[in-house]
Amino acid sequence: MQLIFHIILGAGLLLCMPSAWAESRQAERPVILNITERREGYIPSEFGRGALSRRMPLFMDELDVPEAHIFEALWRPPDGGMPAGVVVLFEYRQPHEEGVSRMFVEYNEEVFKDQIARFVLPGESVRRSGPVTAWRLRIMHSGRTLVQHVAETWR
Repeated sequence: MQLIFHIILGAGLLLCMPSAWAESRQAERPVILNITERREGYIPSEFGRGALSRRMPLFMDELDVPEAHIFEALWRPPDGGMPAGVVVLFEYRQPHEEGVSRMFVEYNEEVFKDQIARFVLPGESVRRSGPVTAWRLRIMHSGRTLVQHVAETWR
């Protein structure tokens, strides 16, 4: 009877090991917690600091300023942190632009806390090439993709 119990117990442990191993491996990777996308108007640089002058328009709708397209990715490094050289790569497509465009944020120091990587397409780019229609976000280190999040429209 004890032999059967030990065999069943051993088989149960063997079945649990791969998932426990996978969970421990997952803990070594960063996690993408949230990606937000928004559009935001902005004042052109010619109306920057100290611009409250005769050139400043009375109402913002007098400006023909396209909205910037902003993507923010909140991500968390694994428990032990990540070494310097981590890259958050944002790849995207626009209808009037051929191929895939890229932006990235590189972390030159070790990363231990939650981070927000912010990617801004200026309004002029949106006006010229159209809004972002598909995108992919990857966290990479030493040329290897550690984790990625892909929009439903990405092919």
